[in-house]
Amino acid sequence: MKNIFFIIILFNSLFAGYFNEALKQYESGNEKKALELFRESCNNDISNCNEIANMFLDGNVIKQNEIYAKEFYKKSCYLNDYSSCYYVGYLFLKEKDHPNALKYLEYACNNDISDACFLASAIHYKTYKDDRNYVNYLEKACQKGDYQACSQVALIYYKGKHKVTKDKYRAYRLFYNACEKGKRDESCMMVGYFNQTGEAIEKNLYTAENIYKDLCNKEYKKACIQLENFYQKVDTSSNEEYLKSKKKAISKSN
Repeated sequence: MKNIFFIIILFNSLFAGYFNEALKQYESGNEKKALELFRESCNNDISNCNEIANMFLDGNVIKQNEIYAKEFYKKSCYLNDYSSCYYVGYLFLKEKDHPNALKYLEYACNNDISDACFLASAIHYKTYKDDRNYVNYLEKACQKGDYQACSQVALIYYKGKHKVTKDKYRAYRLFYNACEKGKRDESCMMVGYFNQTGEAIEKNLYTAENIYKDLCNKEYKKACIQLENFYQKVDTSSNEEYLKSKKKAISKSN
């Protein structure tokens, strides 16, 4: 056990030595030597490679250099650090190298990096006009917890756009998921609308009213406007559908 502890300390001190010397060399203008030392300190260690890549990307410690950042993120990516694959794809995208951007973003997406799925969907849509993969990668982003993507793909199914068959119930489930788990105001608004109109689900005016109220209280202006429209259409003192849904909700809470 003591031997392992000693090896860890030795390794960390070696990294610190390479790293500090590399910084000195880089700051003094000896870029070639600095890169040799950075590469040596990276040497198949994800955390070291990422630290160097982040440093080159954010430009706080040394001058920003996205080419070098990409090099060290690539090293981490090849060691199966999938968030680094995302950054490689992102940097290729900034260079407008869409084929390579997609290669790394799709790889990261297929290994549970939701931001990579979202960016991949945007490239498929904006660059290649590929509706099928646009929706496919939006759905992957949604499945991996990107609730903005859930909202977008829900709207696609609601309207039947991008060569997708209109499916309002599926749209509702996606909006509901983005509302409940992602707290996306625009999705909650649509859940309220579904309850108000009875599209694809059972009509529930009381639920719709309360959703609009909650959103309006959070200063979501569209919900305040929708709440006004709701009261113009629904007399909450006499509307039978409203009173029935209110009674049902109260009995459930008791």
